[in-house]
Amino acid sequence: MSHAILPEKKRCKQCGVEKSLSEFYKHVNGKYGVRAKCIICQRAINKVNREPYKGQANARASTWYYENKERRIEANKIWVANNINKVRGYKARWSASEKGRSTICAYRISNRDRYLVHKRNSYRKHKAKWIAYSENRRALLL
Repeated sequence: MSHAILPEKKRCKQCGVEKSLSEFYKHVNGKYGVRAKCIICQRAINKVNREPYKGQANARASTWYYENKERRIEANKIWVANNINKVRGYKARWSASEKGRSTICAYRISNRDRYLVHKRNSYRKHKAKWIAYSENRRALLL
């Protein structure tokens, strides 16, 4: 049994430039397992082909979005429950970003009363946890 050695480069059928195989979309039936046209050329072709139907696609997506609101909400709840660590990571990165910090600060300033009520209720809800945390912190510092 002999294994064919794949070349490192291939010539794009559209632009004629020889490029690395990583610059082509994968395709099972294509030569060397990639498409005949490079990614850049294929994207340009896709863009031209999509342009006449752009309005129709947006209208169809918008209609589906509003007609399936409950379905989307339920699917999102399930996804969040199954990917809680991803969600926490996304929220942490957003909160750490400049845009996130400025948005949070702006919200807290413009909704000061609501924010203080939320903060107070949160403290009451998790009071035992806060007390245990402060006691553990004091023990570590001593």
